[in-house]
Amino acid sequence: MASELRVNTLKDANGNNSVSTSNLEKGRAKAWANLDGTAVTSATDTTGVRGSFNLTSLVDNTTGDHTANLTSGFTSTDDIVFTGSCQDDDDNNKHVAGLCPIRISGGSPFTTTSVRFTTGHDGNTTSLRDMDFTTVVIHGEV
Repeated sequence: MASELRVNTLKDANGNNSVSTSNLEKGRAKAWANLDGTAVTSATDTTGVRGSFNLTSLVDNTTGDHTANLTSGFTSTDDIVFTGSCQDDDDNNKHVAGLCPIRISGGSPFTTTSVRFTTGHDGNTTSLRDMDFTTVVIHGEV
């Protein structure tokens, strides 16, 4: 038999450290992924995805260009916050690179069901590049 719990505020076992349930809902990540961008080769290949939450697929559009497709979409593109990091260990150089949302056809990098992003090199080139260690975190209202 299913049960339902209705509360406005949660506290720890000692009655301290309260948090409102709206903070929990609005503040937690709605989707995330940990991937090896060099191993994700197509929309159906999940070899490079080490772990994820609320993602149906991670598409390799081209070198250094990926799309994260969500299982449960957002209510609006205006509420999406996207962040992450990436690094490669190419020849032990330990490059840290930029992770940026990319505009789709000049519009928003976000739809209610996907986020498109690029990974770029920090060195003397502006080329996009697949990175060994890429993490993506997406917040928003689902």
